[in-house]
Amino acid sequence: MRAERLGQMGYRCKPHTYPTTQMPVATSHKTIQLQQQDAQRLLRRRRNKRRITVFRKADKLQRCGARVYLLVEMDKKRYVYNSDASGSWPPSHEKIVKAKNRCIHTYLS
Repeated sequence: MRAERLGQMGYRCKPHTYPTTQMPVATSHKTIQLQQQDAQRLLRRRRNKRRITVFRKADKLQRCGARVYLLVEMDKKRYVYNSDASGSWPPSHEKIVKAKNRCIHTYLS
């Protein structure tokens, strides 16, 4: 009954679909280029969303009292988040190496 009412009001219940990068077999060169551009645009959008999410998480950590320095390099651009504006953070690489012996948890790749 409810589905019938929704159909009468002009709403359609469709499963959510995501754009795919697979291309149909019989397509023109221009159609293939447009589909590739759409796939690239989708990839850039996903990366941008993830970058924003990481920066939000860094901001939440900062609100809990942590000092955070985050550098993200994507698409030949650098994005920086620094929770300390005094200039004393982040420490130099030498200070990090010296303090490594005193650290309990170290995550370096």
